Amino acid sequence: MENNVMEKATKYVDQSKQILPDSVMKNAKDFANIAGDQLGRAADLTEKQVKKYPLPAIGIAVGAGIGLGVLGTLLFRPRQQTLMNRFEDLELGSRLAKLYSKYF
Repeated sequence: MENNVMEKATKYVDQSKQILPDSVMKNAKDFANIAGDQLGRAADLTEKQVKKYPLPAIGIAVGAGIGLGVLGTLLFRPRQQTLMNRFEDLELGSRLAKLYSKYF
């Protein structure tokens, strides 16, 4: 089985050129160029500010790293089992859970 993703992508782009008018394509290209220029200026400004204020930049980076680490730990840590799950682990508990689910 061949991987022809590039062929499909090329075909899709060719079809979109036929569907979309030239003015829309020109506006999209202009917008992409403007966005790229603004991103470049933002990167240059960030680099200048980091060179001008290195210690606060390090503090911000460390703080953001700690914050993201804590957030990730809180979101992705394993959850404690509920009392019902612990009870179901027992042989008697699984039987009672079936009985409970039958009536409730």
